[in-house]
Amino acid sequence: MKHIIITEKNSIMRMLAREAIRPYMWLAIAGVCFTSVILSIPSLIWGDSAWTAEELQKILLDFYQFGVRPTIPRYYYVDSLYTFLISGPLSFGLISFLMNIFRRRETRTLDIFLGFANFWKTFLFYVLTMILTVLGSILFVIPGLVVVYSYAMGYYLMNDDPELNAIQAMRLSRELMRGNRWKLFTLHISFIGWAFLVGIVYFTLSRLSLWIGVLANVILSSLLTAYFRMSEVAFYEMLVGHLHRLDPEEVKANVNN
Repeated sequence: MKHIIITEKNSIMRMLAREAIRPYMWLAIAGVCFTSVILSIPSLIWGDSAWTAEELQKILLDFYQFGVRPTIPRYYYVDSLYTFLISGPLSFGLISFLMNIFRRRETRTLDIFLGFANFWKTFLFYVLTMILTVLGSILFVIPGLVVVYSYAMGYYLMNDDPELNAIQAMRLSRELMRGNRWKLFTLHISFIGWAFLVGIVYFTLSRLSLWIGVLANVILSSLLTAYFRMSEVAFYEMLVGHLHRLDPEEVKANVNN
């Protein structure tokens, strides 16, 4: 595969993401919401937090003053194991879902479960990249980020080539991202303003009505996540050569044809 260095402005990738989402906005929101609900099932069953703020304060004081260690609720271990097992396949499924929208293919919300058809491959990719990220982060923050961005295209590559295994996808992603890690990082950073805006809208509306604020936050956060991930899809399509700017000679050839 030809090695491409992406030089397009981040605004171009965000524009492509908006154009891809616009006709399927509610489908994209539904897919992201559904993914969040699946990831949050243990929390929805047992509650969001093991302790209230007052209980947590007391636990910390007891620990620092008397060395008393808190008893962690058993469901926290269940929640952690559940998240560990499904994060890889679910991430693969969400990416597949958004890639289908971007490419104008037939898409259903249930496509987010496609990763479970390749459970061991997607799970292994998640585990290996997580281990490397943790090891890199122990050394320093920057090596951890380098690992994250080196393997950021793994699930995209496995979606396009089902024959790739986890190791092959990691190696190919690392090769493609050589010289492109900073570009993807700056693309991600460019969404900070949108995240602040969603937070401000939630804070403002929740002062008027908690339920309106929560509903607006769910919809806007899901839309922002879809927008964020769809810009990654545009980045990937440029990275593998599916999208590129036509030079004058190509334009003339297309017009003549």
